[in-house]
Amino acid sequence: MNPQNRVAYLTLIISSLAIFLLATITIIKGDTNVSMTIFNTTLPVFASWIGTVLAFYFGRENFESANKQVQHIVTNLTTKSKSQKSIDTIMITPYAMTIFKIEKDSSIDNIKLSDLQEKFLTHKVSRLPILNFQNQIEYMIHQSKINRYLINKNLDAEDISFAIFLKDNREDENDESKRFIVVSKDTAIDETQKKLQKCKKCKDIFVTKNGNREEEIMGWVPDVHLLEI
Repeated sequence: MNPQNRVAYLTLIISSLAIFLLATITIIKGDTNVSMTIFNTTLPVFASWIGTVLAFYFGRENFESANKQVQHIVTNLTTKSKSQKSIDTIMITPYAMTIFKIEKDSSIDNIKLSDLQEKFLTHKVSRLPILNFQNQIEYMIHQSKINRYLINKNLDAEDISFAIFLKDNREDENDESKRFIVVSKDTAIDETQKKLQKCKKCKDIFVTKNGNREEEIMGWVPDVHLLEI
């Protein structure tokens, strides 16, 4: 028997015994007026006591159940409300991003993998957006990809250019350097999630004014940020 049933039975038994004893005493005394006075005084007390105790134990469970349902509804509504907001409300702005920029007078042939690794280590990041001098997204590089490449080929990062790395990885079906999507700043979060799911192995979203790759980026949303919505 669970604790709630024990409390219910105990409350009813004690109350019944108390009423029975009072009735017995009044019958023995044989005074009708006294009997009515005792019953009129004590019965409301017992009734209130029984109602309060039972409501506390059984009403609390109903309250907790209802409260959980309300919290679930509120959570769903909050999540739905967030997912309908535009993607620019959750993006990381360029000022807060760790990036590597290819300057106008430079090229990927002049960039060494050691230059990229320095960015990874200095800023303690695992993903590095590569922008051109016009602040347009060109590549998204994952630190694990570079590390795996150097280990598998037994190479030193100082000796390999970014251009060679990209060339070797274009033949790799797991190449992630171009696997990202670009959306406009007004695109809803839920719509962005659907676009990301359609892009095979894409993990990053870049935001521009109109959703074109030729535009300057306004922000970046890693896939892990969408998991928090």
